[in-house]
Amino acid sequence: LGDLDRRRPLRIAVRHLPLAVVHTLALPAAESLEAAGAQGAFFELLDRLARVAPADEETLLKSASGSVPDPERLLAEVSDGVHRARVIEHIGYATESGVSAIPEVYIERGHYAGVVKNDALSYALDEYASR
Repeated sequence: LGDLDRRRPLRIAVRHLPLAVVHTLALPAAESLEAAGAQGAFFELLDRLARVAPADEETLLKSASGSVPDPERLLAEVSDGVHRARVIEHIGYATESGVSAIPEVYIERGHYAGVVKNDALSYALDEYASR
């Protein structure tokens, strides 16, 4: 999405749906992303986590703290659960809207069921814009 956003303006809204039964680090990853976002580095950490999936929470937090200007702040915020309520709120939104897996993509409130790849998304956006 970052590559696509650089080619054409997008409004990207991220909602968390940490599926702990699928990935044990889902909740700490979501909280780490929010803590990184508080320092303006949400997408940098998201990209980093997409490239290298951490094997344990210590590795996750090391990676997360390396993505932000103030690593100690990120570690403290995750440890203190500062962003947990926001993540839980996102889980509620996802549940209410019927989302059961990630990623889910919507284009102007319409569910996009295609492949989440630049060319396919770009085509879908062009189709929407031509209506």
